[in-house]
Amino acid sequence: MIPLEDIKDARHVVIVTRDGRFLPSASALYSYVLGLHKKVSLVCFEKYIDKKFSFLPWFKTIKSSSPSSADLVLELDEGIFELYDFFKKNDVKLNKKMSTALYASLLVQYNGFLSAKISAETFDIASELIKCGADYKTSHEFIIKRTTLARMRLKSIMFKNMILQNDAKEMVFKLCEDDLSCSGATLEDAKIIIEEALGLEYIQNVILLQDNKILKSIYKGN
Repeated sequence: MIPLEDIKDARHVVIVTRDGRFLPSASALYSYVLGLHKKVSLVCFEKYIDKKFSFLPWFKTIKSSSPSSADLVLELDEGIFELYDFFKKNDVKLNKKMSTALYASLLVQYNGFLSAKISAETFDIASELIKCGADYKTSHEFIIKRTTLARMRLKSIMFKNMILQNDAKEMVFKLCEDDLSCSGATLEDAKIIIEEALGLEYIQNVILLQDNKILKSIYKGN
């Protein structure tokens, strides 16, 4: 629950996310607090922030540590729905920056609207955000279509070392720190690559290992 009264009483609000996936929602909340004429800071503790988020409003203001002058810290570790409901319940008028950030949050949370967890409500919200001015074209270009040379290098390495098992229905990718350093890619890139691999015909499960420990396992239909 986002504490509206605490936000109104605060002099300096810090919005913190520990996972870059929640940066779009954090950006939308930043816009809202800024509109209340508050001093506000945006903090992300993730070491490597994916450049696909660089189009977001306030991206260049992101800090890596929380300012000591803050009298209210809001930790954002959920997707769009809680924040969208907060805005609706408090009759907040969504501007273009807020709408664009929230739309980007939808794309991240629902894998470009391809997730099996998507619902009619998701599309209703997307439609509403576009009506409010969301730059959906730029959001799709960066969140869905954007790739990097580093990711392409890592993909080549991962598929070279990939193995198939369980009658070729399961793909296992083994990742080591050297793979990341020599390609210039990040763990987030690796996670994106295995999500793409799950779309291959006949593949039902994809596993990403790092130092022989399961980092992520995804199944078709999840």
